[in-house]
Amino acid sequence: MTLVVRSIDLGFGNTKFITSSANGKIDCSHFPSLAVLAPGEKGVVELVGKRKTVCVPVRGVWYEVGYDVEQAASSFKARPRHERYIETAEYMALTAGALRYMGCRTIDLLVVGLPVSEYLAKRKDLEKLLKKEPIPISGDEAVTIKEVLVVAQPHGALFDYLRQHGEETGIMETRNLVVDVGYRTFDWLTTEGLKVYSNMSFSVSLGVSQVLGTIARKIGIENGMAELSDLDGIDRALRTRKPLVVYQKHYDMKKFLGDIDAIADQAVGEMFTRIGKIYDIRNVVLVGGGASLYKRSVVKVFDRHKILQVADPLFANVRGFQYLGERHVRDKPEIFTSKAAPAADQSPAVGA
Repeated sequence: MTLVVRSIDLGFGNTKFITSSANGKIDCSHFPSLAVLAPGEKGVVELVGKRKTVCVPVRGVWYEVGYDVEQAASSFKARPRHERYIETAEYMALTAGALRYMGCRTIDLLVVGLPVSEYLAKRKDLEKLLKKEPIPISGDEAVTIKEVLVVAQPHGALFDYLRQHGEETGIMETRNLVVDVGYRTFDWLTTEGLKVYSNMSFSVSLGVSQVLGTIARKIGIENGMAELSDLDGIDRALRTRKPLVVYQKHYDMKKFLGDIDAIADQAVGEMFTRIGKIYDIRNVVLVGGGASLYKRSVVKVFDRHKILQVADPLFANVRGFQYLGERHVRDKPEIFTSKAAPAADQSPAVGA
């Protein structure tokens, strides 16, 4: 029997998680980071069909989370986006949902992440939160987590790049910069090999949500509103490169390239100021769900560098978490004193 290692990258926009990892193949999945209050464990019966969601209990209250959760939400979708995110019931509901989809009832090591600016202050709190007691995932089931490893989110991307391209890239011996464009935060991590330079690593609240908010205000004003409430629709239009329809008007997202670049320029400029010198950075790795939106601004500053990217950048952090966790288990087996969970605990994810 082997130790069960799993990973969750719980972002403000999407909850990414590992469903299986075997023979060097890592399978990932994700759902929106949105938790909707539910009347009970069965949620709400739909008129047609059934949503791909699950209901999980947190502190005596039921929440619906999962792939089709947007169908359960009202037009106003509350998403906590602040520095005390890990203390919210929504955070635990999303964690419980990811654990339920994983299909494991015992996890020997769970790897999770935090924004760079919050890592040192909150990593111990997050470890305690997830290890404190079994996490309920239904009315009669819970997941026991034996050990928790918390890392700065972009560190996962660095390990994912290493996993995809190997040590011959020179990452282990040179200075690297990982730029992670998330939903709320724009994070960057500067390293020498895998060792982090904390004074040249940070995050600012200039992520994709700022872009969406700016576009929402412009479209809203054009249509006699203070702001268009459909941020998810704007996000979808940007990702699919299809027009957004508002009152039968078609909005081509190319119209807002100047606004996108203005916010991205601010984020990259803040990073450039804090890093100081960039001539000795050998590898610049760009990841995150908003990587394509910010690439133009990154290229403007790092115009003498080749910008490196990974396959499926949305999952870069969580794949790197998994790779790091498996290395940790392999290199430090003495930390794990109990036997691994039975192989049945590694069953396919529920409803994936």
